[in-house]
Amino acid sequence: TYLKLSASADTDPATTGANSIDITTTSWMVTGFGGYSLFEGDVARLDAIAGARLWSVDTELQVNSDDPSLDGQTEEDAQTWVDPLVGAKLRVDLAPSVYVASWAMIGGFGVGSDLMWDVMGGAGYEFNDTFSLYAGYRAMSVDYSDDGFVYDVVEQGPVAALVFNF
Repeated sequence: TYLKLSASADTDPATTGANSIDITTTSWMVTGFGGYSLFEGDVARLDAIAGARLWSVDTELQVNSDDPSLDGQTEEDAQTWVDPLVGAKLRVDLAPSVYVASWAMIGGFGVGSDLMWDVMGGAGYEFNDTFSLYAGYRAMSVDYSDDGFVYDVVEQGPVAALVFNF
């Protein structure tokens, strides 16, 4: 997952010396896990999963000012860490080509972040054994802090995907 957010705030030049301050945060999240099938029936499958999630976050502040000594000044902070994770995946076939699927993961445990969690649920349509379309909703959170760097974020929203099985 790649995320880039930016914002700008006007400030009082008489107090701060700056007309405005811009902030940009860029983050990468890469997840890998393996699973073990706890239950596999004709229409449902439940897997236990374990793995890791790599996070890389970079935040930059930039000052915009009429004062040439302040204008364009930047401050940057970045962190990269790995969270262990455990969870479960569930898939239930509702019809020959229609299914619902979900996952729930939790991790961090103070190894990387203090806590991270990730839940997703939705429905899919299989065109064949290789390709399907999936749509649903996902919410995830991470609470990380180290040496003054804090990344405490909840992301949520709709998901749409083309799924490739191999």
